[in-house]
Amino acid sequence: MRSIWRRGAVIAALVLATAFVAVPAQADTAEVYLGNAAGRALDLSVLGNKLTFGSAAATASSVLTAKANAAGQLAVPSTVSEASATSASPDSSSREQCGPAVLPEQTGGLLSAGLACSSSIAQIKDGLPLASGEGSVASIDLHADKVLGTIIQPVALELKGVLDALPGLDQLPVPITSTVGNLLDALDQTETLAVRIGKTTTDATAQKQIVTSSSSAAGGQVDILPQGGLNGLPVASIIIGDAHAVSTYDRSTGASTAKYTPAIATIRVSTPALSQEIPVTVGQTVCILDGTPLKSCVIAGDGSTSTAGGKSVAVADGVKLDLLQGVSGGVVLELAHAEAGVEGTPASKASPIAAPKSLPRTGGLPLWPLALGVVALAASTRRLARR
Repeated sequence: MRSIWRRGAVIAALVLATAFVAVPAQADTAEVYLGNAAGRALDLSVLGNKLTFGSAAATASSVLTAKANAAGQLAVPSTVSEASATSASPDSSSREQCGPAVLPEQTGGLLSAGLACSSSIAQIKDGLPLASGEGSVASIDLHADKVLGTIIQPVALELKGVLDALPGLDQLPVPITSTVGNLLDALDQTETLAVRIGKTTTDATAQKQIVTSSSSAAGGQVDILPQGGLNGLPVASIIIGDAHAVSTYDRSTGASTAKYTPAIATIRVSTPALSQEIPVTVGQTVCILDGTPLKSCVIAGDGSTSTAGGKSVAVADGVKLDLLQGVSGGVVLELAHAEAGVEGTPASKASPIAAPKSLPRTGGLPLWPLALGVVALAASTRRLARR
């Protein structure tokens, strides 16, 4: 019996000593990643009002969450969709949500809009997250014929006289004098501006090897005086290309990449005096119909990427249209913007750290608790052994 107690005392002392001098091994580090994407089809500013149409966003993360949200028109609940998935609830989707766009009363009936729609999906599939959102609006139209009629007549003769006196008009890429008369005649006879917009799609997905975030904002077409040009064509059409942004993260190497394709534009002018196609390249600004209330400028965007180890971001700028500058402050459209980003750190397995051979004499844990513990255990064991 005494032998058992003695052995117990020795073991207890060793356990206590180990508690003070052992150094725990470093913990393994779990993999971490995050992908997110966002985009919008159209930001519209008119008469001091700013409206956003066709927006979407998606996020996927290593904690097994996936989220997506989209809107045909922001601030209009009937056009908004959301989806969120976790490992406990792995499948979530919102069917297409559609409703009429809501236009501010301050626009005074100048604007009309088609149906705005969105849809969202979020899933955890095979232990990996994915999310997708999509937003769109069918059309935006500006009916400014009444406003134009009140400002055209007082300036028409003066405008034509000024234009006739300008030198070198025959060498301009878009001759002005020969088109002004036709434009002025058509202004009060047709719809002023028609905007047809594409949809925005965002995706964030984790796969076995990579995490990908992508955003695509489809362009569209903007027609100025849709039926006022040659053979019933628009006086001017601005065709907007798509904007794309993609970022990827390699789960095995921890490296990331980013790339973008900015939206560019093409202007088509069709009047009895002129039929011309004008490309607008990245970063370029081109103005048409100068000297008229319909002066409009097209500013093609560019984009950017940034990469630092496991983190990368791609941004594809859209096309900005500053249209109808002589009509009640004009209309500003920003179309087809996309951005995508990823970041992550691979899993790592840490090596255990060996316990030091002796405790340092300064700093660290003191030795007296260990000594007291051993003495107390020895005394207790001796008393038990005598019984």
